[in-house]
Amino acid sequence: MKIAVINFDIYLTPYYKTAYVELFDLIQKNKQRLSNSFSKMLPQNETKDKSLLFVLDKMKQWKQKKQFAFLIFNSEDKIIGHFNIREINWHKQEAELSYWLDEAYVGKGTMTAIIQTMCNWLFTTTTIKRVIAKVVVGNVASEKVLSKNGFQYEGTLSKACSNYYNEAQDANQFALEKR
Repeated sequence: MKIAVINFDIYLTPYYKTAYVELFDLIQKNKQRLSNSFSKMLPQNETKDKSLLFVLDKMKQWKQKKQFAFLIFNSEDKIIGHFNIREINWHKQEAELSYWLDEAYVGKGTMTAIIQTMCNWLFTTTTIKRVIAKVVVGNVASEKVLSKNGFQYEGTLSKACSNYYNEAQDANQFALEKR
């Protein structure tokens, strides 16, 4: 089930059980690059069995409306990334984004288009009115993607996250309000 078609080359779909092997392979391929920002995701995908549990948890969280995790696909129906609407607070009408793409797709405007489409989807199909994203200090590309989509810099959070090696890192927070 395609939830969002970004263009003829890229689409997103909710996580599904049989995707775990392909997701595992993609995460392993990009592990070094992702190690600064995805301290929880990487350990949960260190083996194919762990990846299966990870995928099943994403599906469960979707059913509980705690988060909406998507797989990003190319035109050949190959997984090229992950997009997650997480930390949903229905009372505050706020959610947080996390995302990544395979290195071969970085710098081509793909994530800019995905964020625009997915924020529109979120604002029109749910009661969420504010979306935030925390970006590890130094990840300028991600900051540019958010800025291009109208996200505003709100400040730097000291030791707001940790990397794969459990080292504390500062993060810049950006936010977008529903118009």
